[in-house]
Amino acid sequence: MRKILTFLALLLSFGLYTAIAEETQGLKDFFSRSGYVVEVLGGKVIIDLGKGKVSAGERFRVVREGKKLVHPVTGKEIGVLEEEVALVEVKDIKDNFSVAEVVEKKADVKKGDRIKLHYDSVCFVGSKETLFKVSSQLKGVKKGEGCEYTLRELSDGLGVEFRGEPVAFFETKKRVVVVKEGEEQPGKAIENLRVRAKMVMSLKSIPASADSCDLHGSGRDSLLILTQNKLEIYEVLKGTLVERGSYNLPAGYPVAVSCLRTERSRGAYIFVTLIINGEANTVLYKMVGDSPVIVQDNIPLFVNVLDKARAEETLYGQEFNSDDLWGRVYRLKVVADSVSRGKEVRLPRDFRIDGAFMMGELLVYVNEDRVLRVYKEDNLLLSRDDFGGSYTQAQYPQMYEDLGSLSFNPKSTYVSVEGQKFPILVRNKGSAVFRFLEVLKFKEAELYGIFNLSKKTPDIRMLKSDRLEEAVQSVVRLSDGRVIAITGRAGTIPIYNRGEVYELTFEPVY
Repeated sequence: MRKILTFLALLLSFGLYTAIAEETQGLKDFFSRSGYVVEVLGGKVIIDLGKGKVSAGERFRVVREGKKLVHPVTGKEIGVLEEEVALVEVKDIKDNFSVAEVVEKKADVKKGDRIKLHYDSVCFVGSKETLFKVSSQLKGVKKGEGCEYTLRELSDGLGVEFRGEPVAFFETKKRVVVVKEGEEQPGKAIENLRVRAKMVMSLKSIPASADSCDLHGSGRDSLLILTQNKLEIYEVLKGTLVERGSYNLPAGYPVAVSCLRTERSRGAYIFVTLIINGEANTVLYKMVGDSPVIVQDNIPLFVNVLDKARAEETLYGQEFNSDDLWGRVYRLKVVADSVSRGKEVRLPRDFRIDGAFMMGELLVYVNEDRVLRVYKEDNLLLSRDDFGGSYTQAQYPQMYEDLGSLSFNPKSTYVSVEGQKFPILVRNKGSAVFRFLEVLKFKEAELYGIFNLSKKTPDIRMLKSDRLEEAVQSVVRLSDGRVIAITGRAGTIPIYNRGEVYELTFEPVY
């Protein structure tokens, strides 16, 4: 047994070393950023690094090729000496270029000069082991704080701060060690999760749905929040959100928003699903600069991206109308700013797409009868009553008065804790006020996690959580692993309706 554990420890050490090597290569690339001077206008220097590639205040050395070096024996060129021209500081960042100013000058800056990131030292906060590995790849690293650039060792990677603001993150790709049945496994099994909820901001109305993705190709997430008549876009910063725009929606009942960044076109698209005359109708927006522009409407499907790790592969659309409710599901593609419908996807008969998500081979959704279903391929692993429901509603036309309105399910996601992934589900608890004054009312939300997924029958447990009052409308996972919960509160009159945004952190319970 001791040999087995020693072998496992060696495997884990090798996996950690490989992961850190990948991170340090990313750091090396980050601190090796370079480009060209594309224009000089008076005291302004235009460089070819734009949004997502530089931050305001960063400095770059301007260099120019000098004398070529030729080997005296072989006669081959072995390099070129660089002449220092100037030091410039980035002041204004555009999509494809930035404007800098000269702060130190040895010669006149010219069009075509090279630029290279300038830094004197880099501070590091973390373990000695990681400090040693980072220092072997990056010059000028010292332990502590106080530098313009600070590296922070986090639980799932390395973060980079510039003047106190996060600017980059390099995720650890952990090596998975498979232990055969009957062998001792390293570490303890996580039996539950403790959730801490920190309020980030308040919203002026009840949010219907939310999603996140990198809208601008900058490496930073944007949070999209759908309200009753607007699409609001926020930039996600450390501990706060900055509103970047609020956009009116077409007529209808907005019930869901999903976003997708495609690798083919390197563009970002936003899908807003509305209910119009009892049918699903999705509008496709494309990001043009900082604004979403409608490029296609009247898509007769309820659209959702089920797994952000495989976004283009899991872009699905489901038929929905007042007669048949939830119908067939199709795989979708965005080609030339237009949605094309692919083959029908074979899913369980009671599947509904509104609150569904995927985690690897798992499919998680809540059906029409408020029953939670968890499938692995064709095998039903888990079924639990009394889930779903939110403040997201759509009114049916008068001809369907017997149906009244339909409540759509909140979006859910998964979290990663100590290298293990756990699906997170929302259960909004109804209040007695539900019938009083005919107001849909929730008194609080409960979060559940699914554990022991390796078993034939996994366990579902309510998480040990700070209380989230009223209803959770969406739970969104950011690209860096952080989780955002968007809640809604309904008053007896609409003026009291509002929402809140929380950042959730998860701790293991053994």
